[in-house]
Amino acid sequence: MPKLSEEQRFARLVAEHLVFRRLKLGLSKLALAQKAGLDQRTITFIENGVNVPSLVTLFMICKALGLKAGAVVSHATRGRPPGKRAAPVAAHRPRVLPAPAKKRATASRKGK
Repeated sequence: MPKLSEEQRFARLVAEHLVFRRLKLGLSKLALAQKAGLDQRTITFIENGVNVPSLVTLFMICKALGLKAGAVVSHATRGRPPGKRAAPVAAHRPRVLPAPAKKRATASRKGK
């Protein structure tokens, strides 16, 4: 299998995210194209990796799919497969320390 260029790899990952979401929503390519205001061939070419979508086209498709274009680009840039969310950022959460122990009130023993 020939090695993919960075652009081809990026286009493939973007396409995988778009296809994953389209299928999850139960949309056909035609339904997505109509919802996004694009031609069905445009959707087909993007999903098959023939064309890399322009920024405007990507925004139109993402809006129709209920996605944020920035998230799709970010996931594709990091090579994250579709459907995988970013790992929780536990390392950045502030550490919750236990409350300090309260001092016991001691009864004063006056007069003894």
